[in-house]
Amino acid sequence: MIEYRLGPHDVARVRFGRSPMLELLASVRLLLGAGDRHVHRPWLQSLAPHGRRVLNRLPVLLADLRHVPEELLTEPAEHFEKELEGLGPSLRDEVAAYWAAAIEPVWPRLRAVHDDDLGYRTAALTTGGLAAVLTGLHPDVEYHDGLLRIRKPQVDECLPARGVGVLLIPCVFGYPGLLAAHGDCEPTLVYAPRGVALTWQATPVSEPLVRLMGRNRAAILSLLDLPHTTTELAVRLGITAAAVSEHLTVLREARLVSRRRNGRTVLYQQTGLAAELGAGSICQ
Repeated sequence: MIEYRLGPHDVARVRFGRSPMLELLASVRLLLGAGDRHVHRPWLQSLAPHGRRVLNRLPVLLADLRHVPEELLTEPAEHFEKELEGLGPSLRDEVAAYWAAAIEPVWPRLRAVHDDDLGYRTAALTTGGLAAVLTGLHPDVEYHDGLLRIRKPQVDECLPARGVGVLLIPCVFGYPGLLAAHGDCEPTLVYAPRGVALTWQATPVSEPLVRLMGRNRAAILSLLDLPHTTTELAVRLGITAAAVSEHLTVLREARLVSRRRNGRTVLYQQTGLAAELGAGSICQ
């Protein structure tokens, strides 16, 4: 059991943050077998052709959030580039390459889940106070009369109030776990946000898009809210790879689809313009 005794200054300084780096670290653990792989199966499948190559860019020591280089556990920032600033050149290049291949394409989805959760927590804070927020984070979290308890059987600590507040960070890839950290900065809880199961939920093909461009092209565009190869799209839609390539050429010329190479694999994904047209992005 970890206990934080919160004083008036701590309660007044409870805040929410967002950390692209923590999502990255949790996703590496997921690739290595930790966490709920069923919930994140669509993301794992989107990495299938090149996931092992992507993972090999990072040191294996990143597999456990409890034992990562301290330089990675920096002050959370809205932008990933800001969190990269404190890293050494070699680690920074490896982490940046993994981010570009595995996380950046789905960051709008993760951010949308964060935003929805933070909106819910903010509303809970105004209507039910701090107790409503903290006790609703995770089954292992309790809060009553200034005492914040986190059930961790392997840990037994009681930490006094320091007046620095508490930082709460949602982490989609961390589902269903809960990470409690403390040190020189304020106590931090990294929790799974509400709606994680909806993160990768497929959106039905938009009928207006079907009428505009045909069912196959609309279906391809809808599927490309996650990166796919030509072969994967052909299998998903039951049409030939040649037909998919022809449709992708037209969609790229219309600036609705982008392509990028990862080793020998070419991945396609819808652009921001496609999301604005309602092609199926969760963040539209």
